[in-house]
Amino acid sequence: MTQGEGTISVRIVDKVANATDTNVLEQPRLYDAVDSDALDALIEGMAQGKVSFVYAEHEVTVESDGAITLDQHGSDDSTVETDGE
Repeated sequence: MTQGEGTISVRIVDKVANATDTNVLEQPRLYDAVDSDALDALIEGMAQGKVSFVYAEHEVTVESDGAITLDQHGSDDSTVETDGE
């Protein structure tokens, strides 16, 4: 994994906060959606593949290379935001 700074968990919370134009402290706890320590370890050790889950009304997909994609969950108007250049 080489994209971005910080753990996957921290980057997900930051990304959702940016997408929703809110402060990271206003976001729900990531641990309520997924075991953040296990997620970090899984992505760090994954050679290929992706993991998806719902967090803060967004479907979060994390690729093995650390790319994070957000899709608004439960809405007809999906917004997609990807991490990376």
